[in-house]
Amino acid sequence: MFKRIVYSVSFGIVLFLAGCKCPFCNCRYQDEKTQPAAATTQEQTHITITTQEQFKKEVLDAPMGVIVDFYADRCGACKASKPAFDAAAAQLGAKYKFIAIDVDKAEEITQSFGIQGVPTFMFFKAGKNIHRIIGAITNKETFISTIEKTFGK
Repeated sequence: MFKRIVYSVSFGIVLFLAGCKCPFCNCRYQDEKTQPAAATTQEQTHITITTQEQFKKEVLDAPMGVIVDFYADRCGACKASKPAFDAAAAQLGAKYKFIAIDVDKAEEITQSFGIQGVPTFMFFKAGKNIHRIIGAITNKETFISTIEKTFGK
């Protein structure tokens, strides 16, 4: 048991000291010129929700299909999925509504849907959850085809 704890702590320290070198997040290795464009894309393509009232209005009462991304800012897989989610939202935004929910800021909504891992993508049609994917989707084409299959084009 002690070895497992020491290994886990050591591994966490190594990851922290190494820093993130991925192109998906706003880490120190990313080109500063691309960061404002990513923020602008997010604001234009999907809605961020924090309350039950917003959720009811934007998701459950929506006349179109809705894709909800449950994410956390601290989550590497969420950051890796964000470009594919944003690209799908930019391409399919006229047909479907894209919603982002930070699990740390909307705990009541997160608990009501039993979200235990992030990222979790939930698909709603006529106010009902019709599909759920737990885990990262990093490929734009895969994400778009999943959306189209789920909602039946």
